[in-house]
Amino acid sequence: MLNWKSVRPLHWVVRLGLCVACASPACAAGGAPADAYTGSSAPIPIVYSWSERTQGEFELKGHRMTALDNYDPLPDVKFVYSGFKEANVVDRDANGNEKTLFDCIGNNQLHCAALDPRVSPDNRRIAFAVLYGKAVTEGRWTIHGVLPIPVLNGVHTGQIFVFDTVTGKLSGWPRVEGVIDMHPEWINNDELVFVSTRSKVFPVRMFGKSPSYGGHHALQRWRGHADGSNAINIGPHDDVALHPLVLSDGNILTATWRVDENLHAGVTPENQYWMSLTDQFGGNETSLLGAHGTLFRQGGVTNSLVALHFYGELSNGDIATSNYYRGRHLGLGMPIAFPRLPHGVEGTGGGFLPAIYSLLPWAQEEDNPTHRDRHGRFMGKGGYPVGLPNGQVLLTKGTGYCYEGLTPDKANAEYLGGSGCDTGIYVLKSVPSAHPDDLVRVVDQPDRHEFSADVRLPYQAVYGRPMPAVQKRIDQGDCSLGIVNVHLTKLHGGGPACTKKGACIEAGYSIANLDRLAIYRAEPNRERQRSLRNFPREGQDMTLLGYVRPEADGSVNVHIPCDMPYKLRGVSRDGVEFIRDQVKHSNRPGEHRQCLGCHAGHTMDDYKPDVPGLFARTIAGSKKAVDLNAD
Repeated sequence: MLNWKSVRPLHWVVRLGLCVACASPACAAGGAPADAYTGSSAPIPIVYSWSERTQGEFELKGHRMTALDNYDPLPDVKFVYSGFKEANVVDRDANGNEKTLFDCIGNNQLHCAALDPRVSPDNRRIAFAVLYGKAVTEGRWTIHGVLPIPVLNGVHTGQIFVFDTVTGKLSGWPRVEGVIDMHPEWINNDELVFVSTRSKVFPVRMFGKSPSYGGHHALQRWRGHADGSNAINIGPHDDVALHPLVLSDGNILTATWRVDENLHAGVTPENQYWMSLTDQFGGNETSLLGAHGTLFRQGGVTNSLVALHFYGELSNGDIATSNYYRGRHLGLGMPIAFPRLPHGVEGTGGGFLPAIYSLLPWAQEEDNPTHRDRHGRFMGKGGYPVGLPNGQVLLTKGTGYCYEGLTPDKANAEYLGGSGCDTGIYVLKSVPSAHPDDLVRVVDQPDRHEFSADVRLPYQAVYGRPMPAVQKRIDQGDCSLGIVNVHLTKLHGGGPACTKKGACIEAGYSIANLDRLAIYRAEPNRERQRSLRNFPREGQDMTLLGYVRPEADGSVNVHIPCDMPYKLRGVSRDGVEFIRDQVKHSNRPGEHRQCLGCHAGHTMDDYKPDVPGLFARTIAGSKKAVDLNAD
């Protein structure tokens, strides 16, 4: 039975914005709690989200728990649609003066969370999303039992807002009940990329596993004007796409969920997010890195790549990402970065690893508690990397244990030496960090979890240009698929049961048996998953569109319907489909997609940086695209 009495009064006091974690002058001034690695303060203007940090005492299974903040849920790859705390968006200047742009926490008429504020390149406007739920549930289920933590549930609608910092005007996009628009990001000063459930289709069904996101519709990539008009779907094959980031070269990097066919087998499905790169119109999609199960080494230590999510670009062009285990760490782990390669691939594997380096090597990315330093203090975890001038990085830092696996008997200050997990916004001045003391605090108030910050500076100040590069519009004309050589392969055995990342081959066959390619349309799921096995292993119905035979050199150039999710199959002369492409693709109008081979170039040994140049020198590349055949 829950003992609410010791928690509810404290929760009420926090809502009034009073400081209750300590009685020191530093606390009253909004400083960090005594157990935090504080360093000095950084006078940097930012905009960010914050949620209440649960405090107080609670008795569970005979144990007195005082580290309830360790179990606070913040948005991550598990808590996408619901299950996190209410949140506000705040604009903070370099002197620490704050203006609330949207108040969910203090508004008892709304159940909502204002999340993910992003600053336009000219630093004039701030876009963010507000998610509206049915209720705030006064109790959160954990692996230890129900804890007195208020959680926003039943999110049904998401609305994007734009705040003009010059006029002070807040404008909301039209609110459509039952449609979730979220994760806005600026392409330029007038257009945004965002994710939305507008298509009203459901994510891929997972054979043998319960659906990860319940009855929610798929989140797909969209592009539109800053006022919400002229919205276009640029990711019709997406199952769940999260937090697009527009890079300085104009391309868009998005966390995309890949669990088609058997890609979900043997792993935690919610961790299966890849770093997918497209142009500004959603075309020419490749993968830069992913997904769950891959390892990398740094300084003689082996680390994991888990959920790759919450992206940033450093001032030198390197890509940064949070790297964390879903659902139990407040969206925090070991943030990493790596230099861009000239060309990605259509899928990834364990051998395709750029020069990864950790921003916080002392952090912990796996489903484990944070490490202790030589003084016995828990060092915490990090995430949400954002580029700052001169190679510095803006981060969300979690101080404490920061792992839901903390058992009730240890959820106290005596064991932890401080808080369970308190998140705040910090600056990493030199990469990599050697210790949490390296980090400089921007804001870390004791009654709040601050997270998901963006810097309030013009784009020019960080990247040396006024905005991301403007790319030429391509949404005109037909679509095609070009392959350099279908005989270039990196196939995995197991046939339909194959769980590897990419393409799978039936036993008893080799690529020499390939006669033609079959191209299938992946039909949209109009109903949500209701069982574990009563549906195709592909996760959706497949409709055969036709076949194409490769040229003598193995090259292919074939027309593909635009804006249609599709997959490829390799077919033998006797009609057996013995090669399976597990990942869906789609082409934007006018896009002529090109790839190296049949899951080829997916390790650093056979990686090819200039696939378009190679294709131009093939037989098929010198001809017009052909139409699909009936056989």
